[in-house]
Amino acid sequence: MQELFDLNELKRVQDCFCLLGNFFVCCVDENGNRVTSMSGDPEDVKKIQEVFGDDAFYRLFEQVNSSSLEDLLIEDTKYQNVKLVA
Repeated sequence: MQELFDLNELKRVQDCFCLLGNFFVCCVDENGNRVTSMSGDPEDVKKIQEVFGDDAFYRLFEQVNSSSLEDLLIEDTKYQNVKLVA
């Protein structure tokens, strides 16, 4: 991915996208390794990472990555206003 995008520019766009939509996003490579840190309100990012941990995000990545289709996966959580999406 580093050959396609300048990671600093990708992170800047990601930060703006999250600010506008109140989203929390990080980008991963084809192996599930993070290439950007999670964007969003820093205090909320910390809470999300504490509550869900990396395992929840990696599990979503694995489900989408193992599919031969371009899937969108939306997973409910115990919090009505929080969804995990890959």
